[in-house]
Amino acid sequence: AGEDVAYRALGVELYGLPLADARDRGLPEAWLSRLQDHDETGGQVLYVGRLTAGTPAAAALKGGDLLLAVNQEVVTRFDEVEALCQAPSVTLTVFRDGMEQNFVVETASLSGQGVTEVVSWAGMLLHAPHLEVASQRGFEPEGVYVTWFWYGSPAHRYGLRPTRRIIEVDGQPTPDLASFLAVVIAHVLWRRLTYG
Repeated sequence: AGEDVAYRALGVELYGLPLADARDRGLPEAWLSRLQDHDETGGQVLYVGRLTAGTPAAAALKGGDLLLAVNQEVVTRFDEVEALCQAPSVTLTVFRDGMEQNFVVETASLSGQGVTEVVSWAGMLLHAPHLEVASQRGFEPEGVYVTWFWYGSPAHRYGLRPTRRIIEVDGQPTPDLASFLAVVIAHVLWRRLTYG
């Protein structure tokens, strides 16, 4: 329809845990009953396995949290969480350290575009860190991501291998691709003016 994609995500990787294991973790019987009544196929509770670095959820939640409800609606399936998290923010009810806790968490807007700008410099392909790095490795999405290098290039000789990030050039922070290019261009211009 020519409109921007409006998909939102919580930034959390969830796994299923049998209710018997949730009972062993101290989840109260009242919650166990609610979860069982909600899901007649056997009953499970969702728990936080991994968090996407840099998201509001990563600041509020912890690995191992049992996710009980989203916006006061009991959830036991991944598709339920996905559907309820299409709002700009949600209230999450979790069980942690023997207590029920509520957190208001902003969801992340995903464009679906992925990497939109790539730069070739010194024998490397560089771009902004993509979401998968923050999701799988838990690294904040900052700096310039080295996605490829050519053998024999300056990047190869100086050990700038793929999956590394450049966060500083000559002592100047490079939190994103634009700042990296600004520092590198200024350095090249200075050398040209100094050495002709």
